[in-house]
Amino acid sequence: MRLERVRLRNFRGVSESVVDLSPGITIVSGPNEVGKSSVREAIRLLREVKHSSKSQAVKSVQPVGRDVGPEVEVHLSSGGYRMRYAKRWIRDAFTELEVSAPRHEQLSGDQAHDRFGQILAETVDLDLLSALDVAQGMSLERPQLAEIGALHAALDRTAAGAGHETGEPGPDGAGHDALLERIEAEYRRFFTSTGRPTGEYREIGASLPDLESAAADLREQSRVMDRRTNDHERESALLIDDQERIGRAGARLETWRARDRALEQLRERAEERDRDLAGAELARTEAAAAREAREELISALARRTDHLAAIRLEATDLAETARPAGERLGEARERARVAGTNLEEGRGRAARATKALERAQDSTALIELRRRLDRAREADGHRLTAVATLEGGPRVDASTLAGLTDLATRVTLARRAREAAAARVLVQPLGEVSVLVNGAAIDAPETRHATDAVTVEATGVLRVEIHPGAGPADLEGDLTRAEESLREALAGAGVASLAQARRVAEEQTEVLTARDRAVSTLTALLDGQSIPELAERAATLEARVGVLSEDPDASVDELRAAAAEAEEAAARAERANAEAQRALEAAQAASREAETALMRAQVAVEQQGEEHRVEQERLDRARSTLTDEAVALGVESAAAALDRAGRAAAAARAELVGADADRVELELTNADAALVSARERLAGTRERLVGVRALLEESAKAGIYDRLAAAEAELGAARAAHERLDRSARAIRLLRETIHRHRDEAHRKYVAPFRDAIDRLGRLVFGPEFGVQIDENLQIVSRTLGGDTVPFDSLSAGAREQLALLGRLACAQLIDADEGAPVILDDTLGFADAQRLEALNLVLATVGRQAQVVLFTCQEDRFTGVGGATTVRLPTL
Repeated sequence: MRLERVRLRNFRGVSESVVDLSPGITIVSGPNEVGKSSVREAIRLLREVKHSSKSQAVKSVQPVGRDVGPEVEVHLSSGGYRMRYAKRWIRDAFTELEVSAPRHEQLSGDQAHDRFGQILAETVDLDLLSALDVAQGMSLERPQLAEIGALHAALDRTAAGAGHETGEPGPDGAGHDALLERIEAEYRRFFTSTGRPTGEYREIGASLPDLESAAADLREQSRVMDRRTNDHERESALLIDDQERIGRAGARLETWRARDRALEQLRERAEERDRDLAGAELARTEAAAAREAREELISALARRTDHLAAIRLEATDLAETARPAGERLGEARERARVAGTNLEEGRGRAARATKALERAQDSTALIELRRRLDRAREADGHRLTAVATLEGGPRVDASTLAGLTDLATRVTLARRAREAAAARVLVQPLGEVSVLVNGAAIDAPETRHATDAVTVEATGVLRVEIHPGAGPADLEGDLTRAEESLREALAGAGVASLAQARRVAEEQTEVLTARDRAVSTLTALLDGQSIPELAERAATLEARVGVLSEDPDASVDELRAAAAEAEEAAARAERANAEAQRALEAAQAASREAETALMRAQVAVEQQGEEHRVEQERLDRARSTLTDEAVALGVESAAAALDRAGRAAAAARAELVGADADRVELELTNADAALVSARERLAGTRERLVGVRALLEESAKAGIYDRLAAAEAELGAARAAHERLDRSARAIRLLRETIHRHRDEAHRKYVAPFRDAIDRLGRLVFGPEFGVQIDENLQIVSRTLGGDTVPFDSLSAGAREQLALLGRLACAQLIDADEGAPVILDDTLGFADAQRLEALNLVLATVGRQAQVVLFTCQEDRFTGVGGATTVRLPTL
């Protein structure tokens, strides 16, 4: 068979391609994916697949995205035939065969396909055609040559011509093959190709164990029927027992479920008592914190009072003239003390009202939770208000206030020093004439410092203007600098005066205290939760408890009225205290006329008095909210409530422990599992009973004894038939083994010429010391080189590829050109180095003189050493 031309159209990525092949060696070259492998695949599809096929192999060669049919046309000669054979698949599919020699034929469709197959079967060995076609990636596989008849005939002729025959006359080739076919056909009646029984011989042989087993089963069934009857009676009794057991297990489970429900009520009661205990602990913590804060306020005020008394005593020692101011200060203090006493009484009344209100409140968990929620929201509101207040105004902390106070003191000292250095004017009215000083009438002696212009006028009598002289420059500069520093500091603090700074500092202290107290209260109230979570818990309790019957008695309003009255009394006391403070400031102003030491003492008294007033007001405000006695009583009440809640919680837990929850849980689980087990046992018993009953009914209907007699008769007939067939099978197997033994002996004789052909080609590649060993299947099993023999599978990939190619080329060289087939090599010899490749080029050129070789490659330069080769370069797609 010789390929002359291959034309592809719409085949994978190839729109149109024509390849002309020489009768010798043709090298088809081109880059990757240009369609080289498509040419080889197209030849195979043309030969094997009908045009009507819709197989995946056909679909895979249709161009992607194009509604066209792949088409292949081949011009070839085989034997005495010259042909053009063409096919198209999928779209407008057809098959055409045109034979131009030895006589003209023109066929289409399946007739063309079948005729082409007949011609190939007549003129070329199809196994040879497949063996010499090497697809891409298959070059390492050894060709299967043992069943190629054309190779056998060629080897027989070669062996006879080379003197390899044994001298024994052999059968005629055609007659020998016919005899082998007849023996093989008869052998195949009894055995498969692997020697296993087949056909009637296998079926009867395979049926014997089944027949014997069936007879044994029937005999066993006749013996087990009585046992099944006993099983039925036993399972029926077990069914009744299992039903009674389920009843007992259900009653026990219901008993323990009732115990579990009671236990759940105890758990809920214990959890409620635990919540009461947590609330009591929170109340005690708050009361203790309030007491500590009150004690700290009282202690701070006491320290401030002691310090104030000390500096006042110092001021008294310095100037007796300050005694009237001190007396007025004492009177103011007395008035403040009286106001404080009144305030304490009001707070006592408020505390008693609060205590009565607390006794009136409902102590249930829902009301306690609502109280916590309301207080938490209130505390959060105080916190947010405090934060907004802090962020919205000026900021004056303690250090800033101290700095401003110090600067104001410096201004006062500088001003008084300047006044002390200036002249003094004493104006004293003596008669009935009205006297004006700087436009203001006076009726008592009055002293003025002449630091600025002073005008004294007696109406209708005289007018005197006194202008200050030039005072000491350093005193004036000190005053200017002190006032400038104070203005800058006040502007930096964002206030207009020291009094405003004190008010801002006091307000900020109160806001910070309120914020910290709100945060502390909120943290204690929430106890790791959030306000939405408390609200959710309250909603859950409301859903569980329902509507509460709260008694809105009038005592709550009375207590609130008492608290309002106490607050009003505190307000009056605060106003009285304010008047006393103003009187104190007037007394301090009168004492400023003392000497420099007295002035410093008075400034200190004024400062400490102001701080004392702030702390006193802070304490008064705290007491207006809650008296000291109420704070102490709140601690005691909270402790008592905590003790009661603790005892109640302990009692509830003790009751829960006494209920033995672990045992109830275990008993309940066990009772539930026992009921499940009893039901499973009942289901199992019912299932077994149904099965036994079905088996009994089946056995009763089966007619076991009649079936047993028929089975034994069938078994006897099968044994007789199997013995007859077994004798025939053993005879044909002996004949086949004898014939094959003689054939294998003949095969061993023509292995020599095949080995010689490979050796001749191989020495061109590997050198004169090359040799191979060939088995009876004409496969290369080892290679010998330089005296070292290596099994084929142990050779490198390159050596295996080269030996496999030598085997194919030797086969193509041995077979007559008219009976042979083309050697098609797709992208082979990729493992060969440059030296081996050069030698293989010589081998290909040698074989190409006797056989057609088609070599597809993307590296044309690797085969430039193949003499006489025709090169076809495929264009880029």
